[in-house]
Amino acid sequence: MSPSTLHANWHILKGDLKQRYGQLTDDDLAFGEGKGEELLGRLQAKLGLGSDELDVVLTSFIEKTGAVDRIKAEAGAAVESLKETATSLANDAKSQVDVAYQQAKESVRGAYSGAEDEVRKNPRKALMIALIAGFLTGKLAFDR
Repeated sequence: MSPSTLHANWHILKGDLKQRYGQLTDDDLAFGEGKGEELLGRLQAKLGLGSDELDVVLTSFIEKTGAVDRIKAEAGAAVESLKETATSLANDAKSQVDVAYQQAKESVRGAYSGAEDEVRKNPRKALMIALIAGFLTGKLAFDR
């Protein structure tokens, strides 16, 4: 692995290496500018790995991290998609509720208007119905 690749991914690799290889100290993992080869040498010596073996270990950590980043990106995209779908469905439901409300409102207005017309055409009949309804309501409410 080249020192520049190591440097570019070091913030990720450092934690993974320390977690997997508990014997590594912060001094072992210290990375200074222009000291990439020295770091690789320290890691080889401390871990007892050859250059190729260390390269495989570091590459696998980088690939694992890349997979995690891709999964995070895909999960983020899925969340955004779900959010957009939920918003769209909520807006559709709101529109349907608004339409149903307007229809119910018009229906009540029509029934009210029809009742007003009936009272105007037959005031005596309407008065008798109101008196009977009041009497029956009072009878039911107070005869218990």
